[in-house]
Amino acid sequence: MNSRTPSVSRLLFRLIVGSVYVLLVAPVLVVVLVSFNPVESLTVRLSEPSLRWYQEFFRNSTFNGAFVTSLQVASLSALGSTVLGLPAAYGIVRFRFPLRNSLQLLFLAPVIVPTVILGVALLMIYFSIGLRGSILTVAIAHIVITTPYVIRTVSASLTGTDPQMEEAAMGLGAGRLRTFWSITLPLMRSGVIAGALFSFVLSFGELNATIFLTSPQVTTLPVQIFAELAFTTNPVVAAASVLQVLVIVVAVLLMEYTIGITRAARF
Repeated sequence: MNSRTPSVSRLLFRLIVGSVYVLLVAPVLVVVLVSFNPVESLTVRLSEPSLRWYQEFFRNSTFNGAFVTSLQVASLSALGSTVLGLPAAYGIVRFRFPLRNSLQLLFLAPVIVPTVILGVALLMIYFSIGLRGSILTVAIAHIVITTPYVIRTVSASLTGTDPQMEEAAMGLGAGRLRTFWSITLPLMRSGVIAGALFSFVLSFGELNATIFLTSPQVTTLPVQIFAELAFTTNPVVAAASVLQVLVIVVAVLLMEYTIGITRAARF
């Protein structure tokens, strides 16, 4: 009885894990299959696979523009959140000052606040100061959303480093700035890369806040897909979704190549 119990438990665990994987992968697989549908309907026809909707995607200037805009916004978001999150994380981890914990909670507030509320709030702010929807305004919103993730990953990476190495460098005559660039930054490189890639992935797929901040001239791919699904059943949205997933997969593979998914997940 005792010898069989571990086998049954292991089998049950594998069954649960397999079910979770199926639930996660099945919707994406359906979208991939629909994207190869030769007719104009959201159905699966494996007998007649076609690249028609991928060709339509690259011929459609609206989808092309949205795809490029998403890449630009995600790149700006990754850059901006890294530039802001890196010194914030360094200050929180390495220095002790009044209201330090309160400041840390403030930095993480965008994670707690629903992105829909954040999008509406930013829309009101932009409207009050006369800003219209542009790549910069959307990127600013995404930076607000993604910066906490950079702070979290960099803080976790920096916490795992020995501050005595920095003290030794400064004891040998190196200034704080040179110590940071030569010692501290290389030590927390994995956290910085993970935070930047997380920011890119989150920004590239962000919809809830973005939908309030785009304009007819500046539309991201998730917003364009949502708009198409609201009024049509054009399978080109399936092709667009697959391409969006491919970009995210490339980012994840890059993370695996540079620091490893397991290590990034620990942050």
